[in-house]
Amino acid sequence: MERVSNRDWTTIRQGRREIKIGIAKDTNQRNKTVDIGIPGKVVILDQYKVEKASQVETELHRIFKSHNFTVKGAKSGSGKTEFFRLTNGQIRQAKSVLRKRQRQKTPPLFRIIIFSIVFVYLVHYFIA
Repeated sequence: MERVSNRDWTTIRQGRREIKIGIAKDTNQRNKTVDIGIPGKVVILDQYKVEKASQVETELHRIFKSHNFTVKGAKSGSGKTEFFRLTNGQIRQAKSVLRKRQRQKTPPLFRIIIFSIVFVYLVHYFIA
């Protein structure tokens, strides 16, 4: 999520964006909760379905720890401690981590089994 209004002037001048890195089962509902609890407008920047989401979230928080800040005037439960002032390059870096961890539509083992069945069928078909 990104806070797009009521941002700190220094953040704007430095070319940074205020990004919330967090996890949610229902991103639209979470966006509403955060938008109500955080001063300014908050929008969903991007979303990824990843395996072991809490570990990925922790990894991203660790990577960008030095850019972390707490939103002043935010309500409890709004994720006010999960905001980071990031450049566009850092946002691309975060997205790269998320893409690498993104859930595959078909589990690898399932693809191997399907490939094996197809391969055995083709071998049997051409030999017979």
